[in-house]
Amino acid sequence: MISNSDTKETRAIYAPFKLHRLNVHRSVSANGQRRGKAAEVIGVLDGRERYVSAPRRAGKTFSAAMEAAS
Repeated sequence: MISNSDTKETRAIYAPFKLHRLNVHRSVSANGQRRGKAAEVIGVLDGRERYVSAPRRAGKTFSAAMEAAS
């Protein structure tokens, strides 16, 4: 089971997971006026899927890795 912000990158990384979107209350923010609800996903593997993290390559940025994966 995983929990993370609901972003395009999060959904790409955890594509093998069954993702459930929900709105959660955030009590931490640099700007007190912006505290409130935020979209988050909970991801679950039911045991039949297999998730293997790709090895990190030196010098490759996260955004470049995401672009290569799509």
